[in-house]
Amino acid sequence: MVRHSQRHDACGGGCGCHPSRRRFLGAFGTAAGALLAQPLLARMLEAADDEAGPAGMAGPGGRYVPNLKAAFARRREHPSWPTTLYDSEAATRQYTKKLREAAEALGVEVDLRVETIHSNEEADAWVAEAVEQKPDGVVVFALDRQPPAWPTVYKALDAGLPTVAYGPMGTSFIAEAGEAARRGAFVCSATAFDDVIYGMKMLRARAVLREMRLLVVRGNERREGEMPFYGTKLRHFPEKAWREAYEQTDISEAVRATGKEYLDAATEMVGPTRDDVLKAVRCYVSARRLLAEQECDAVTMNCLGAVGVGMAFPCLAFSRLLDHRVPAICEADLNAAVALMLVPLLFDRPGFMFNIVPVTDRGGLICSHCTCATRLKGFDQPAVPFHLAPHHFDRDAVPVPHWEPGEPVTVLQTPTAGDPRMIVLTGEVIDQVSVPPAGGCVVSPMIRLDGRFDNVLDLYGDRGITRRWGHHTLFYGNWRRHLRGFCDLFGMEAIFPQDA
Repeated sequence: MVRHSQRHDACGGGCGCHPSRRRFLGAFGTAAGALLAQPLLARMLEAADDEAGPAGMAGPGGRYVPNLKAAFARRREHPSWPTTLYDSEAATRQYTKKLREAAEALGVEVDLRVETIHSNEEADAWVAEAVEQKPDGVVVFALDRQPPAWPTVYKALDAGLPTVAYGPMGTSFIAEAGEAARRGAFVCSATAFDDVIYGMKMLRARAVLREMRLLVVRGNERREGEMPFYGTKLRHFPEKAWREAYEQTDISEAVRATGKEYLDAATEMVGPTRDDVLKAVRCYVSARRLLAEQECDAVTMNCLGAVGVGMAFPCLAFSRLLDHRVPAICEADLNAAVALMLVPLLFDRPGFMFNIVPVTDRGGLICSHCTCATRLKGFDQPAVPFHLAPHHFDRDAVPVPHWEPGEPVTVLQTPTAGDPRMIVLTGEVIDQVSVPPAGGCVVSPMIRLDGRFDNVLDLYGDRGITRRWGHHTLFYGNWRRHLRGFCDLFGMEAIFPQDA
């Protein structure tokens, strides 16, 4: 939503907003490109008659509406070169419309200053107001290279505000844009508006991540905690209570119907039985209920400790949660949890948590694990083909999606100890290992990293591939530049082992 910080009549109606609706909110999760699930009440009403239906983020993160401030800045006089032919008034109208559309699609509130900032004094006042209001970030449109355009950006950064700065193509030189980037802004000096939208996604993602509550099923105690730097809330939950929730869940008609959906959609089923599928869907229903009861947005669990005799491992359950935008992480791995929570918010697709197996003869890496979503290409895309196979303990029903050779991929690791940082690798899918006859986990796509390596084992180390910080996360697309932008915007170190 875009909210004007002055009366509507001050803008003369040119901004495109409706005078009777100064605040408006777009549909969460239903519009293409939206990254958050629907508000909790709407989700529950929609799925009230289907306990195995779509899940949603049921905690404070799912309910939080990020708030941003935005302003246009340029000098009052007729612009000088290089913007003599640039119609800044028309651009202001155009970018206001685009900003409104982006806010609606992303489900964020934007407080837009109606009057363009024309002086350093006005910039000072706007930044001071932002500091007092504490928004989740600011967006500055620097419409020329003379003061106060880029100085407004610098002032926002100096005040500690996460700042997205847009310099439309041809309105600034690298000196102005580069100085803003050096100070920590996400700078968009581009022909299109897409980078501005991504900048808003980053501000939104950081805010939602801070508000999210993660259900941690591990051990025997209940307690609250918080993740360093990110601020994500942790709700520790006993493994015994997870088992009790499963036992209290019946194999209902909804469970049977959903189980049939998996049986019908699978390209084949080798190993599992129909009962295995029903037990797996039963696990999904119990997990979905627990998330709602505990008001949590995501879940991670010590799978081997929490799963009792006769219970299903949560592989299918977590796959289904991931398909519904709900981060679900194996092995109570809090490092991987950050990546699994962040990837859907930034890139509108699920991530796949995995262990790395080197393939020295092909210069590749196998990404091996047992829990993988099926909507790999995006939440607004159909599920990719998958077959059903057993967990590596030769039990249960696990969806094994097909990773398509030639597709670009990104590998992300997000350590939570020490200084905040991200470890990023890029490459492409080259194969998918069949398990069995190979050993390991049943979901095992093989990737080859960008660049040339005499031996993939050279990538092992504290600033490269290591289990010291837990698992890695794989997802479709080459997002190196975008993750670098996230790190720069929020003061994190971006590590690219392939560049070493």
